[in-house]
Amino acid sequence: MGAPELTGQENTLQTHQLKMKVIKTMEAISEVLQDLRFDAEFVE
Repeated sequence: MGAPELTGQENTLQTHQLKMKVIKTMEAISEVLQDLRFDAEFVE
């Protein structure tokens, strides 16, 4: 019972959605890292 095959269009849509999720996740991580850097500088 494997996963049903995706059509090319569905696969493209899923790939696009996944890319957008990755980009949003990277942006969120970047914000957290900037906050940590700011906090570290503030403590010094």
